Amino acid sequence: MTSDPGSVEDLLGRLRVLEKENELLAERAEEISLLGLVAEQAGTGSDPMELLTSVLERVCILKGIPFGACLEPAGTLLRPVAAYHFRRSEPPLTEDRFQLREPGLWPRRGALVLDPEAYERMFERLSISGPGTPPTAVALVPLRYSANPGGCLLFADEVRTAGELSTMLPLLERVADLTQARLDNLSLIAELQRLNLNLDQDVAERTAELRRSEERYRTLFDHVPDGVLLVEADTEGSFGRIEDANATAAAMHGYTLEEMKRLDIEVLSAPGPGPRLESFEERVWRLSPGETVQEELLHRRKDGSTFPVEAIGTLVRIHGRQYILGFLRDITERKLAEEALLNSQRTESIGVLAGGIAHDFNNLLTAIMGQTGIALDLMQPRAVGRQNLEKALQAADKAATLTRQMLAYSGRGKFTILPVAINDLIQENLRFLATAIPKQVAFELELDAGGPIVTGDPGQLQQVIMNLVINGAEAIGEAQGTITIRTRALHLDGVDGTQWPLSGNSLAAGDYVWIEVVDTGCGMSPEVRSRVFDPFFSTKPKGHGLGLSAVQGIIRGHRGGLGVDSEVGLGTTFRLLLPVGSLDPLAVPPVVLEMPPREGRIVMVIDDEDYMLEVVGDILEIHGHEPILARSGEEGIALLQRHGTRIDLVLLDLTMPGLGGVETFRRLRAMQPGVPVVLSSGFAEEEATNQLKGMALSGFLQKPYLAKDLIRMIESTRLRVEENPGPG
Repeated sequence: MTSDPGSVEDLLGRLRVLEKENELLAERAEEISLLGLVAEQAGTGSDPMELLTSVLERVCILKGIPFGACLEPAGTLLRPVAAYHFRRSEPPLTEDRFQLREPGLWPRRGALVLDPEAYERMFERLSISGPGTPPTAVALVPLRYSANPGGCLLFADEVRTAGELSTMLPLLERVADLTQARLDNLSLIAELQRLNLNLDQDVAERTAELRRSEERYRTLFDHVPDGVLLVEADTEGSFGRIEDANATAAAMHGYTLEEMKRLDIEVLSAPGPGPRLESFEERVWRLSPGETVQEELLHRRKDGSTFPVEAIGTLVRIHGRQYILGFLRDITERKLAEEALLNSQRTESIGVLAGGIAHDFNNLLTAIMGQTGIALDLMQPRAVGRQNLEKALQAADKAATLTRQMLAYSGRGKFTILPVAINDLIQENLRFLATAIPKQVAFELELDAGGPIVTGDPGQLQQVIMNLVINGAEAIGEAQGTITIRTRALHLDGVDGTQWPLSGNSLAAGDYVWIEVVDTGCGMSPEVRSRVFDPFFSTKPKGHGLGLSAVQGIIRGHRGGLGVDSEVGLGTTFRLLLPVGSLDPLAVPPVVLEMPPREGRIVMVIDDEDYMLEVVGDILEIHGHEPILARSGEEGIALLQRHGTRIDLVLLDLTMPGLGGVETFRRLRAMQPGVPVVLSSGFAEEEATNQLKGMALSGFLQKPYLAKDLIRMIESTRLRVEENPGPG
């Protein structure tokens, strides 16, 4: 039977429905409030443990559940990581125990509520510390966030039954979802923060390393001894602006570093002949990665002067742009050294050639002068043709003077080594120097007081000064001018020694005498200056070209230095360096006594030139001596064995093919130690006898010589041996 509408029963029924709905609405509002609080906490918390503790506290308080915990599996143990118990302020998590009976009982896919019988089947031990009674129902809600994929939320109620607690599962699951999402967000945020921190650290480390690398690069860039340029090379086929440079490159070209970085590379390329930047560019553009190109270029400084550089370049890419990285080395000193070496080798080669020519020419002159002298001796004083022969003999004597100059150029001229005070030498010969220059040319001396002593040949050193003064006077010509001679003491260090290449000597460090001969004449062009010491080179119509060649040879023979500076219209300066006490004085040759001639000597002549044998044989026969002629050292030894002690004296040529003069002398001495041996050569006595020192050489006869010189040497040597018995 149904109640009438409006009846009391009907009203009571409706009231109960409304109360039920109100309860549901209240529960819904409570759930919404709880979820809102959880969401709010989940949105603001940053520490996972604080978040879990706060969520457990709010759920337990609002739903009247005495205990809640967040568990994570560790084998059969579900270990609490956060918990709330309304009867204890600081829950001792280590005393709460949730031990599963079997490992596979958790985790499960869904939430569940257990009554005492059920949770005892599941847990071997389930104990919650603190006051209270055993749970009447336990809810397990999965909480699978990234840091704890097998975790769960556990709620233990002491009043509600399992069925009553089951009604809260949807709410608890939503709470778990919110918490799980927040925990995942926190995990992600933590990971992002970690990555960001790592990134910051990595960036900081890379930045620091980049800074250190930049500092190392800058240090190397700035302190490398070579010049370094970084030049734009974006346009294929040419280079552009200098992007960067080091201080060495800037100083090398006379710019500041700031000025250097504003220049185009073309500014540094010197105009004119020689290696060009364009050829270097062409080779660079053909490079493969990692390859370099090397070339010698001529660069220009800020002041316009030029200098040679060795350039090494390669293409590089920096920040997507292409550059040429170039290394420059100033090779001025190397070029000077190379030029000095070439000059030295050239001088040495020409000297060897000149010495050889002079030696052979002296042999010929000896024959010419000897035969001419014989002809004159055989002619009556007024005989027809006598004057012609005398003139021929005078011409031969002048030719002998030329050969002496050639030997001086080769450094193999005749030396008389004595202590020489250069200032005294110049002053003592002042009268001769003054007569060598025209009256319109002034002559000035600027001599350093107390100049040091050198050891050398006074005659040759006088010839050097005289030749340079005459050269200066001829350069001044008919104009007014001045020739100045200066002297001073100078100490050379090891570096200075490379600046005197023209003598062909490598000057050692030490004390020297500086001699300077300066004229205000017409000067010389670079082409003339480069050849001024060549034998037979002359710019004068009647010059034979041996004056300055002799100067060079004499200075080379004295182990000195030679330099010249000259420009057209600005005069010429010759600079000489002579080492102080650098030469060891040679032994003074024995004095040849003038004795009355003695005839009838047997003389063996050893020479490889037939014309020399003929002229010497003729001279000896005319003067009553018997010649025995040998065309080689081997033949001379054989003749000495045949004639034995009959031979009174041997006249030996130094330079012969086959068995040379030195070895022939040694064998002659071994065979007959007492036989006198006179050495003859076209070279200077010092050089010729150097290898025979201490071997009792009886004398030396310099070619070319006259008949009277030969006879005097033969007869005086014989007399000397007779008066001083013994070897040689």
